[in-house]
Amino acid sequence: MGQYRVSGAAIYFKTFPGEKYLPFSAVEWAWAQKSRVSLTGCCGGELPVVILRMKYSGGFYQNFTFEKQESADQVLAALREARPEVPQEPEG
Repeated sequence: MGQYRVSGAAIYFKTFPGEKYLPFSAVEWAWAQKSRVSLTGCCGGELPVVILRMKYSGGFYQNFTFEKQESADQVLAALREARPEVPQEPEG
């Protein structure tokens, strides 16, 4: 899944130095949304991406950026398997 690893219990992401993780047990809300990342340089275009947004204990948020919707969907499926009660649509 690109720059992230997923287990049945957490999503892992690289930091300096090492790696951190967000346990699914701490997630209160999660959803994926389409977005764009600005490219710098001569072209000045934008790259379409998918942002997986997870709200966790204490009202904090963690964003995970994916190139493909399928990758974000795989993480949401792992979360759904571990914690089916966690809402997976945008907060409203």
